[in-house]
Amino acid sequence: MTEVANIDDSALVAGPLNAYDEAVPAFADRLRQVREEKGLSLAEAGDRAGMTRQNWHQYESGRRTNPSLSVMSVMARALGVSLQKLLADVDPVYPED
Repeated sequence: MTEVANIDDSALVAGPLNAYDEAVPAFADRLRQVREEKGLSLAEAGDRAGMTRQNWHQYESGRRTNPSLSVMSVMARALGVSLQKLLADVDPVYPED
């Protein structure tokens, strides 16, 4: 019989693993903030962007990550803002050397 080691996981903290992981929630939060400021539902925002409500929600919830520049541009246009405004509070993520 193999013995399993007891590991104390109380010191483990869930959180971002790197700068990219920190930027995903920032973009998701900003996307939701701007959509709500514009008074749009998920369905309305999705329709304007040519995607489903569920697809839009995946970006807002952070479940769908790494949107391309073209997707972010379409989302900004759907919200009636510039891409610069949509990304205003999102810190850039640089690849690690």
